[in-house]
Formats: sequence, structure tokens, C-alpha cells
Amino acid sequence: MSPGPEIHETTVVRDCSSPLHGVPHDRQYRVTVPILGALSAALAMVTGGCSDLTMPGDTLLGTDELLILAMQAEAPQPLSTSFWVYNSRQTVQRLSHPDAQLIPFLELTFPGGCLASLNGNPLAGNDSALVTVDPWHRQYGFTLSPPGLSFNASSPLTAKFFFGFYADASVADQSGKYVSQREYAAALEIWHEITVAQWQTAKGSGPAGIDAVAATVAATGDYVLAAPR
Repeated sequence: MSPGPEIHETTVVRDCSSPLHGVPHDRQYRVTVPILGALSAALAMVTGGCSDLTMPGDTLLGTDELLILAMQAEAPQPLSTSFWVYNSRQTVQRLSHPDAQLIPFLELTFPGGCLASLNGNPLAGNDSALVTVDPWHRQYGFTLSPPGLSFNASSPLTAKFFFGFYADASVADQSGKYVSQREYAAALEIWHEITVAQWQTAKGSGPAGIDAVAATVAATGDYVLAAPR
């Protein structure tokens, strides 16, 4: 496949080293108590770092068995984007909320050589693919296309959600599994729909910095930030 015109990123990702982003706690989550700092600590205690805590295939849940993390109603909707990925070099694509501060939503890192095949046809070192990312409406999820594109396990694509600013963890109240919204947030992982309405945890899913979760992506499809109901 021959490369198309390179599309440069136009979004900017803010430094998320501070989970508060200079605003009061009560704007971070729609909860009755401030949980953001405690959430980060809980994530660290539960995981002990960014190690691979799940093995794909261990858990398979239906859509109605997941609690997908929601966004606050006032959160500006991240926009869909298309861009070229080249096997000859690394590509990093960042999607932000279109607000005044361009709060980050998702980061995708495609290392050189990550493209494995398209519709069963192997992709060589000089090949490229036009990739599209469609964020889900009011939820921490996205659809990655084109269908049939797979990535090399030795140099995989990494997806990273940022949820510390616009997340609405009150979805946890729909389940009796979690004693608090903090506990629900600590259980968040990235899930991949492997067949219709059936989801599996993505390989390596786990915390990736303050109020962020990352995982490797094996193929295009639907991905969400969620916890078991």
C-alpha cells in the first residue's frame, strides 16, 4: 500500500501531572466527596504499578455485565479523526476534549513496525494504513477502524485513556458490587469487544500515570474503559 498525505496533529494534550488541573475537586467527578487524589492512591495500591494484571481470555463479559465509565454531561465531546500510520516510523495521535484547555481524552501510540496485516494480507515495513478513531458519545470508549487491521504483538499499538477531569463515576451506583465510587474507579480496565456484545480485557490493561489507564491493542474494533457490573 502506498502512503497517503501525512496528516499532522492539531490537538494539544495538557500536562496531566496534576490531577486537579487547577479547579476544585467537585468538578472532577460527580460524587458527594472528593475522590480524585484517593483514586490515584487506590489505583496504585490495587495494581502496584503498570504491570500486566490480566490475561486476555480469562474473562469474557456481555455488554450488560460491564459498567462503562461515563462522562459528565458538560464534557465537550472529543471529535473523530483520521490519520496515516506508517510502519517505517512511530506515530502518536492524541484526542482532546475541545474545550479552552484541550483536556486530554485518549492517546494512541503506534510504534514503527506495528502494522501486521489488513484483511489477512501481511503489511511490509514500507506499508501504511489510514486509521480512523471515533470517540463514543458521553462514555469513555472509542471505535478504531478500518476493520481487519491487526497489529504486531512484538511492537503493539498502545491506547491510553485520561479520565481525571471529565469522568462521572456515579455509574458505579448501578451495581452493588462496589462499596464506593472510588472502588469502582480503581477497578477500571480497558475492554475490547471480540465478538458482538462480548468483551475481554485488553492485554496489559492497568494504570499508566495519574488518572489514566492504558493497554495494548491487538486489532481494530471497539474499546471501552469499564469495570465488571
